Amino acid sequence: MEIRGLQSSDYVPGISGIRLDLNTGSFEIYGGSVSAGSLSSEPQKITVTAGEWADSDMPANAKARLAFMMEQIDKVPTEYRADAEFSTEDISFDRDGSDIRTTLTYQRLETDQEAAERVSRQVGSGVVINDAGMTITRNGRVIARLGCRMDGEQPFAFKGDQLFINEASMDSAAITTEVTARASADEALRTHIGGLPIAPSDGQVADLIRQVIRKELQPGGMLHRG
Repeated sequence: MEIRGLQSSDYVPGISGIRLDLNTGSFEIYGGSVSAGSLSSEPQKITVTAGEWADSDMPANAKARLAFMMEQIDKVPTEYRADAEFSTEDISFDRDGSDIRTTLTYQRLETDQEAAERVSRQVGSGVVINDAGMTITRNGRVIARLGCRMDGEQPFAFKGDQLFINEASMDSAAITTEVTARASADEALRTHIGGLPIAPSDGQVADLIRQVIRKELQPGGMLHRG
């Protein structure tokens, strides 16, 4: 019996499990219990931020600041109040003390609804590796795609040190105005030179070139830039 691939018992395309196709080399990993670092579907302990204040927003007077902090603690649910914590951090860019924040936090277990929402966000997340490259999905949406196969929507792609341009993009490309203007100016110059004697002197050619350039630089000319 030929073995064409291996897959986990919970494999569902785009949803969960792992699968290896031995013929194509395609390898798929999806969320759920097989994702690295995934949490149980049971409610987990989380940290809740009850409030955050800039140092400048808090009373400078010690007694007034204490009263302010006690008032904020009273807003924390009673069952979590004893373990609530204040922390202070300098979040300024240069850590120079210009933006010091005080945060009040407490810990509790997720509600059943919060746990269900967390688990649902893991569904549809994973990695697919095949001959087209690697695709990373999150919450059912593609967030990154690495590879060398040309996509019909991609104008170009790199493979090693080579650049591949989509044929449809080449067909729809247009010559720029500047290139068109230069080509028209060249044609005008050739037309004027065609009227010269068979063996013109260097002076005649130089004069004619200056004449053509002056003409084409005027309004309406091919080289005019209004």
